[in-house]
Amino acid sequence: MSDLSSPPATSEVPPSSGETEPTKLEPITAQEAEALIQRYDAIPSAADRKEFLTSLPSNQKEVILNDFRRRLAAQKANEQSSNSNAPKVGQHPPPKMGYAYVSGNGGNGGEEFEDYEDDMDDYDVDDEFDEFDMEHLEDHMLAAQARHTTKTAFGGGIDLAALANPENAPVIATDLLARRKEVGDFELLRTAKMGDLISFQFFESHIPTSVNLFFDNNNRDALHYAVDGGSIDLVRYLVEEKSMILRKDERLKATPLDMAVLLERADIAKYLTSKFPVDPKPYGEALSAFAPAPPRFCISKAAPVVQPAKRDRLFWSADPVVKSSTSGFSYHADELTISNAADDAAFTTFVAVANRPVCGGHHGLDSWTVPVDCAILSAVVRPQSTDSAASVTIIGVTAKSNADATKLEPAGICLALGGITAGTESGPLQFVVKQGTAQAVSMTCALLGSFSVLPQHQRHGINALMMTKLRTILRARAAAPVVALFSCKERLPPLPITLVKWFRRSIRPLTLLSSDYLLAASEVYPDFYSYDDRLRVDWVAKETPLPSQLTTATLLGWIKADDERAEFLQTGITALLEKVASKEAAFAVFLCTTPTAIGQTLLNPGLQTFFLASADAKSITDVICIRVRESREQDGSGKRLRCASVVFSAFTTITGEKKALELLAVAAQLDCDTLFVPNTCGFTDSDFSKAMFEEADNCREYLYGVTDCSDAEPKSVITGTAMMPAGKVFVPLGL
Repeated sequence: MSDLSSPPATSEVPPSSGETEPTKLEPITAQEAEALIQRYDAIPSAADRKEFLTSLPSNQKEVILNDFRRRLAAQKANEQSSNSNAPKVGQHPPPKMGYAYVSGNGGNGGEEFEDYEDDMDDYDVDDEFDEFDMEHLEDHMLAAQARHTTKTAFGGGIDLAALANPENAPVIATDLLARRKEVGDFELLRTAKMGDLISFQFFESHIPTSVNLFFDNNNRDALHYAVDGGSIDLVRYLVEEKSMILRKDERLKATPLDMAVLLERADIAKYLTSKFPVDPKPYGEALSAFAPAPPRFCISKAAPVVQPAKRDRLFWSADPVVKSSTSGFSYHADELTISNAADDAAFTTFVAVANRPVCGGHHGLDSWTVPVDCAILSAVVRPQSTDSAASVTIIGVTAKSNADATKLEPAGICLALGGITAGTESGPLQFVVKQGTAQAVSMTCALLGSFSVLPQHQRHGINALMMTKLRTILRARAAAPVVALFSCKERLPPLPITLVKWFRRSIRPLTLLSSDYLLAASEVYPDFYSYDDRLRVDWVAKETPLPSQLTTATLLGWIKADDERAEFLQTGITALLEKVASKEAAFAVFLCTTPTAIGQTLLNPGLQTFFLASADAKSITDVICIRVRESREQDGSGKRLRCASVVFSAFTTITGEKKALELLAVAAQLDCDTLFVPNTCGFTDSDFSKAMFEEADNCREYLYGVTDCSDAEPKSVITGTAMMPAGKVFVPLGL
């Protein structure tokens, strides 16, 4: 050992025997302390540092330890400053995966004590120093460093900030080492998750230890990740070159072979079976064996108190024409008179607006599925009779160029169903509200089924223009008060009826997570892109329905509704909703008073409506209404995803989580890949939780009911300051 390890002249003299007191030590000056720290830092070997630290007297050891505390505190403060610029949890990820490392101020690489950071975060430094004898403290420090080096497998840290990203697709860097521009344990596992053998081998070349030592928090190793990524070459490399074995993870208790079966990767399953003396489980058996158990309880929250709008919003437009200098257009709203929807050129031009992307930048169902198409909307307003024609109103907004008055184009459309029959006390649609002990109030109802504005014309007051035109029409035609029902993702001035939360479960999750549907996968499974340790197999095991769950719809005998059953459906659903409402102290339901109203709502050609009849076939006991939409993306064969969203449902014979499972079975019968269900119509959060549904946070929306009122403030259909529980609201959504 070098002369740096020689004990100084003031070294403590050990007692010879018994209770002999040690020699009193002289205080250490600041210059001496700084020189001592420099001598310690200059020692390159960890073993030599340990020997040097052991040889020091207690007062000089304390100098080293105090400096250690100071550096650790400074490192933590530096990391907190660096983390403030890191991506936030829950931030919407890009619909692709790639390599990127977020630069930060936390990495200084050359400091000795930085390597202890993750281990030292697990306990209080001062408490640990009190627990350990000073004689063995250096052993603990060096052991912590060894554990951390083994955990990260990149002792000094390798700067990969300059690595090229072939797809320019950044990923969320959730690992602290990634934010310090160093390669951590998940950098290697991420490449396995992506099935990237070349990058895996590149990272592995800088690892001083075996890849067999790499595990995530669920005890999954690189072989688990490689199977999930679907790369047979990477699996073969890990088994043949790195001698990796089959281990069970802690989340599903599944081996890589079990994961290959669940993910239907036949080539990988066949290869692993040839290398290990284990027989794979059949797919159905594996699905039952590794499906997680539903939660035992769910915390249901009361209806939330309405928060004020973040900024002032215009609800009624003061002028019949809105002129915008920023867009260069003037906007005018008109009622479209439909003589024959199939041949009317004006109608076809305006309804084409609804067939374009109108999501306006928000995330959710509309961003990856196509809106309702022209053919369906044309069929909705098909004039079968005078009453039918009067029950539908279409409001179109025309954009006229400020520079060229002859340049016209459609900008928005609003489709209102029911509630506008002239001079009647009650329209074809009724909305009944009861709150507490107050008497139920019935009003004529207009459902705003399609409310679309083209993205290039948004944020210019077009919504307010259409709402004002609708209010003018309702005032002129209806002798009784009319309520307009519509849903919106943004907080508007009137009090919402309720907050609608959408819950989702996929029927074929593996299809959604394929590379052909990146946009859909990033919306349906954002955690897959946000968190490195969330794998495809987690959702496949949780959400894929068991064969027994998909046969319930056939066994129950759902009857598909059509126009010939419109009258029976109208009377049956009305009686069903009246029966449901009679059991509730507070409720909000819509009622169809004519078969035509049913035809324009639940028998819309774009919907699939089913019902269960009583034993005597004279009444309806349960009803569900589903809209099926296709994804914007398609695979190589031209196939698109099919997404089912529940528009309306009411149950009397089916209860609890069985309602959600029944909807899942019916959606499977319609050959859909995923299902979205709102928490209205008698559902509770517990029903969805027990049926293994997850909330789609990016699909939340408010349901509004606005009655005719003064020009200043819109009036909500409900009173008070709190919204109604969503489960007590029975209103069609997404017409």
